[in-house]
Amino acid sequence: MEIPLSYENYQILGIEHTWILAFIIPTIIFLTFYILKDGVNKKKVIFLITRLLIISLLIIAIASPYLVRLSKEYDNITSIIILADNSKSMEIFGNQNISSKLYYDLKNIIKSEIGFDDMVSFKYFSEGNGTDIGGALYQYIKKDNRNYLIILITDGNDNYGMNAIDVAKILGSENITVYSLIPDSSSMKSDVYISNIIGYRKVPVNADYVLRVEIGKNGNLPVNYDLILRVNNKFVKKVSIYQNESVKYITTTLNFHKSSLQRIEAIIKTSRGDFFENNNRFNKIVEVAERPRILLLSDDISSPLLSVLNKNYDVILTNKTDILKHHYNDNYRNYDAIFIDNMPYDRLIDVVDILHNYVIDGNGLVVVGGDKSYENGNYNNSYFETLLPVISAEKPEEKRQPIAVVFCMDVSASLGFSGERGYKSYLDEGKAIAINLLRQLNANDSVAVLAFNIPVWVWPRSGLIKISDNMALIEDYISKLKPTEGGTSFYPVLTKSEDILKDYDLEKYVIFISDGCPSSKEESRELLLNQIKRMADNGIRVYTISIGDRAQARTGMPLMQDMAKVGNGLYFWMEENERLKAVFKKEGGRRERDFYHIGVYDRYHFITKDIQNFVTSIKKYNGVTPKSIAQTLLVTQDNDAVLTVWRFGLGRVASLTTDNGREWALNIYTTENGKLISAITNWAIGNLEKNKRIQITTEDIHLGQESTIRIKSEDRPTLTVSYKNKENRLTLK
Repeated sequence: MEIPLSYENYQILGIEHTWILAFIIPTIIFLTFYILKDGVNKKKVIFLITRLLIISLLIIAIASPYLVRLSKEYDNITSIIILADNSKSMEIFGNQNISSKLYYDLKNIIKSEIGFDDMVSFKYFSEGNGTDIGGALYQYIKKDNRNYLIILITDGNDNYGMNAIDVAKILGSENITVYSLIPDSSSMKSDVYISNIIGYRKVPVNADYVLRVEIGKNGNLPVNYDLILRVNNKFVKKVSIYQNESVKYITTTLNFHKSSLQRIEAIIKTSRGDFFENNNRFNKIVEVAERPRILLLSDDISSPLLSVLNKNYDVILTNKTDILKHHYNDNYRNYDAIFIDNMPYDRLIDVVDILHNYVIDGNGLVVVGGDKSYENGNYNNSYFETLLPVISAEKPEEKRQPIAVVFCMDVSASLGFSGERGYKSYLDEGKAIAINLLRQLNANDSVAVLAFNIPVWVWPRSGLIKISDNMALIEDYISKLKPTEGGTSFYPVLTKSEDILKDYDLEKYVIFISDGCPSSKEESRELLLNQIKRMADNGIRVYTISIGDRAQARTGMPLMQDMAKVGNGLYFWMEENERLKAVFKKEGGRRERDFYHIGVYDRYHFITKDIQNFVTSIKKYNGVTPKSIAQTLLVTQDNDAVLTVWRFGLGRVASLTTDNGREWALNIYTTENGKLISAITNWAIGNLEKNKRIQITTEDIHLGQESTIRIKSEDRPTLTVSYKNKENRLTLK
């Protein structure tokens, strides 16, 4: 782009071939002599002047005169785009005029610098109750050679359209910079709102349904309000609440007495301190299904286990395993799940094949321990044990063998921003986690550190290095890692980790520390998970830890969780790094105690996600060893498994390696009203309506969002949707 200088200064006359001008003088002499040789008169003089003028101009033209135009030239001019959120939620900040003030200030600054202000533009996006940040950014993905710098002014309440993080990654890969400005929160008006109702989508009839209402608050002042719960327009409960924190959870229990769809409605009523009224109401649909049928094989007719199961399920109690032979031949779908309570192998030997087929066909099995099961019931090395996620024998007490650990440290630029929890940057938080884990390892263990964004930096270059005499050196290298510019690619660092560990004979681990947001467009989720699956098949366990900006890390959480799941490892949120200590436990073997504390080991499994703070104690437990691809969910303080699960065929199997509450583990069945047992049972069942001929699955959405309705039936179904007394028949794909 060229910007001209002022008119008086930008014109300079020049001649390219000045030597040609020398022909003007001899031409004048020759024409004068030739025309005036016979005398001088007025007519000849006029003729002479005109001819001299014409020929002189012709010579000047041949000499190539030019006019110099002075200007300042700017290459690769960047267009500045100001995108201002115009949705309803921005009104809570008052009339701050941030957008227009920034627009005019930038125009004036740029004009004063270069005399040109057309490179700054301003545009509103979104309106009403929907905010589509992703859609607003998407239109600036490069379709030409122009450069853009985008300034996004929004409150970040992105509830519609494209995923803003995904679009921002594409913009970043095209070197388009996006700045986000959030209005000054000091002027924010007070507002309280319901952000979610958390609970199962389906629940058995006459079962306790536990739900949590998530209530948010904006502004600095506390607020008092009433929370009203209604079911199908009928009043159920009112709770008076004082809230000073930004987020509060209210937990309550409901019970539905018939099989149907139930609409739960949560309403906030407040007299003051509430700017928006239309976010004070939230609806959730719960499908109440017929009570699942559970077969409980047990000699105990009044155990705490039976009492808990009877609350939510139709339980058929028997101590005769022959019932499986009779019913299985007629219809193995008679039971949604089977519990085996403290039975020795010699009583199960005749029905093991039936149990195998039952589970493989997609059903659930829960095996409860005791003094006649697992190592006390001759399960070890039996055909029945092949079904279980555990080996019915404890590992002998011995010192842990040396292991190899590769720390994969994300050092992309996004982790260089100011951190939380007292850390200078998010990367510093990741380095602290890595060093803390390093200090849990033994001197004979070997480590390597791979720093990565798109390229991978391997330290040491030779690969693994023993900790013994190199601890200070390793810590020093990790502590000196710096954020680097560029995108983020996971695949190269994963393949490099595999190369380093593949020839190591003992246990192998990858500790992957990142925000979980790769920027490479060539890396699909499938590609990454296939690579991790290959590593897991070669005995490499992958543990993932989310760090970084909390909002971005939550966006990357599903990928990080899937990476850990496929890699036979565990996933950890940044504040949970202490749990990793148990992974590198230095010595095995049970310690004799009067009682054993148990707690959640894997917080992100279906069974444990709603009981993350579950802590209780038991008197005794069975000695087992989890199989390599099983998931351990509950452990003692000595890291011994109490609850272990896995998928077997299409079905699910859980090993609860303590008793039914009669002698060893009463607390498990009384803590939180036996919520753990209900979670185990629901996981084992899977779909509460899996035996129905027609199954309809929907999802909760916000106004304006699209939804998918899934219908499973033996014949091609028709679907009619009723809304406000109007019926529409939908075309099914």
